[in-house]
Amino acid sequence: MATLGSTNVTRNVSALLEQPLAYGEAGLLMEVWRVPGGTVGDTCTIVPTFLSDIRTCQAQQSSTNGLTTNANTNVVITLTASAATNVNFDVWLIGRR
Repeated sequence: MATLGSTNVTRNVSALLEQPLAYGEAGLLMEVWRVPGGTVGDTCTIVPTFLSDIRTCQAQQSSTNGLTTNANTNVVITLTASAATNVNFDVWLIGRR
């Protein structure tokens, strides 16, 4: 089991590198993170830059996220299927500031 890194893509595309991306009309925000592939059981801990309350997490790779129904200040992605280490997958975190 390895610990995977991650890159905050939102900082590269948001205005002035300071704003999160708006999501929907309910005042939610979104951050996009890029994670390299790995083997089953590998983990990646993501601590959002803008969000202080993660409400949902979507990933392109088969994984679990361990989020609770309470306020979540970070998310731990655990791969449930292998992905080549030379490819990346995106993770979308949606929540409140």
